[in-house]
Amino acid sequence: MHTSKQHFVPRMILKNFAYEKKRTWAYRSNDDKIVPTNINDLCCKNDLYETRWKEGTVQGETFVLDNKLEKMFSEEESKMTDIIGGILIDVENGKVNLSDNDKRDLLKFFAGLLLRNIYLLDDEMKAYEGVEKEEALKGCIEIAKWILQEKGLGDLSSWLEQNIKISMFNEEIENSPLSIELSNLEKRKMYFWRSSEEIFITSCFPIIIDGLGEGRNDRVAIPISPKCVCVFMDPNLWIGEEGDVIDVDKKNAMCLNESFLKNMKMDNMKLISKNKEELERLKKLYNKSK
Repeated sequence: MHTSKQHFVPRMILKNFAYEKKRTWAYRSNDDKIVPTNINDLCCKNDLYETRWKEGTVQGETFVLDNKLEKMFSEEESKMTDIIGGILIDVENGKVNLSDNDKRDLLKFFAGLLLRNIYLLDDEMKAYEGVEKEEALKGCIEIAKWILQEKGLGDLSSWLEQNIKISMFNEEIENSPLSIELSNLEKRKMYFWRSSEEIFITSCFPIIIDGLGEGRNDRVAIPISPKCVCVFMDPNLWIGEEGDVIDVDKKNAMCLNESFLKNMKMDNMKLISKNKEELERLKKLYNKSK
């Protein structure tokens, strides 16, 4: 069965920010309102990861390689549910110790989380399209064209478009977007911020990227619960050990939340939180900055 509603921020992350089983608070920038929202209806778009056959249905099929990416992401998310759940327990105990395999799976998931987001996906595809068409697929284009067109199986452009999209998330392809982002994360030290209060928020773009100077990306921060943020830091700027847990006071936690405000000019952006009071504060700050 085809899955149409596809989440670019996984529900297994969003549920950690729910005040009830499936409900969270969302501040909507387009109408300046804070509303209770079901996580099933947040951070999603119909057929986001799909490509339609441009010449109509093909042997009863509407999409090229129907739900291939969606199924791949779902399998990753199932694995991450256990890994992130274990991290949250370790954070409470003061130190996170991941196996090499779990750490690599986590980094791959976070790298993919950046790329699959609706705000970057199209731009990443356009940037990657030239490389993929001219190099990796050059040798098989004529064969694919014959198979698809002469046999009446669909048009080549649709097939290419979806295969480019899929190859973006293949870490084994040299210089694929995923392999590049994964390599960037692997160069950093990973540690965790812990808050005693449920104060951290997330958003439709759930990753904070910032640095000490213009154009620098010294720090990548990804909130995984209202009490925990996973941080990747330039090793030259972080003297601690991998997996350290740092207690953060409310003031610094609120400063991190404010980092999300720089993305609020994106279309239909939402801030997401278990803490409605914190969203009210951020809403006021955002409106003052306009």
